[in-house]
Amino acid sequence: MIFPGLEKSGNFYIIFIFINQLKNNCKVFARSGKRLLTKRDKNKPFITVPRIRKRAAVISVVIFTLLIIEVVLRFFMGNLAVPYQINPGDGRCIGLAPDAALKYTGWYRRVPPVIHDTNCFGYRGRAYPQNRRPGTFRIAVLGDSFVYGMGVNRECAMPVFIEQYLSQASGSRDIEVLNFGIPGINLAESVEQYKFFARKWHPDLVLLLLMENDLSESLCSQYERPLATTLFRHVYLLRTAYLVYKLHAHHEKIQQKEKKQRLHRLLDSLGELYDLTGKNGAQAALVVLSNPLQKIVPLQSTTGELRIPTLDPGSGFWRDIAEVIPFEGHLTCRGNQAVGGVIAEWLMARGLTQMENKPIADGQNK
Repeated sequence: MIFPGLEKSGNFYIIFIFINQLKNNCKVFARSGKRLLTKRDKNKPFITVPRIRKRAAVISVVIFTLLIIEVVLRFFMGNLAVPYQINPGDGRCIGLAPDAALKYTGWYRRVPPVIHDTNCFGYRGRAYPQNRRPGTFRIAVLGDSFVYGMGVNRECAMPVFIEQYLSQASGSRDIEVLNFGIPGINLAESVEQYKFFARKWHPDLVLLLLMENDLSESLCSQYERPLATTLFRHVYLLRTAYLVYKLHAHHEKIQQKEKKQRLHRLLDSLGELYDLTGKNGAQAALVVLSNPLQKIVPLQSTTGELRIPTLDPGSGFWRDIAEVIPFEGHLTCRGNQAVGGVIAEWLMARGLTQMENKPIADGQNK
């Protein structure tokens, strides 16, 4: 599911039913207007004062109802605050603004406020210099909101726990894990984040976290429509309607043509990441939190061809160990800690950190 936990929300179903009812009422109103246009008495004037008053009353009721819904939603929904920067000037279409700090209160339902921030370079977490110290092993983590740590403060983001676990296991060795996640970006934009930005920090390992919506429309294309993007962020009724649409589309069958397109996009993006990391003397690795090809082919069959080490225990495994923020869909601090521990253990087990494996978390690894 795209937004875990929302399908069980009572408030979500109430809003869903209300929007459906509003849609049906609009259809009835449209049919009534069509009958007035096609079956009216030609001997009588079409525009009369009573008809104008009646239509004005109906329109007023609809507008007033929508305003009431918008006001109510603002009491229950969050502000979706993310410090985006459009066209940062380094080749990327979208990034994060440096030295930003915004109070975030949720994507859908309002949650306890946290600070969504960035460091002086424009990524989240400790500001590591681009030139690392000799002997330091550096990991760049790429992905969307689950990497960034949406819904939690920066010290609870998943890359922080990966660094903690690896540092504890390594003893005196310096381990640095950098958080290059950007909420909402897709797979191609994650590769772009490495190509134009993250590789400036010369990571030894590039770890990409994959989600099931990573082959969807790019965040950049959405911000190319500034009016629609502004309305989406600030008109809560539109955001709810969009969420209903996405949940409905999530259950639709994927056409054969679209299956091939998704598979090609995945192979092209992973192939580009594999080539880029190889040219920069780094190793690429993949962690599948949810499979964007689960309705098409097993992901292991595609990443195996590209020789990218992949951790894919199945979405059910992650659901069992990861605690989710209620009505938010993202992971809590404890959830990020659990997932980060499993990832760190897998990295050591596969020799991707060149360290001896020391068990640090319970769970399956593949």
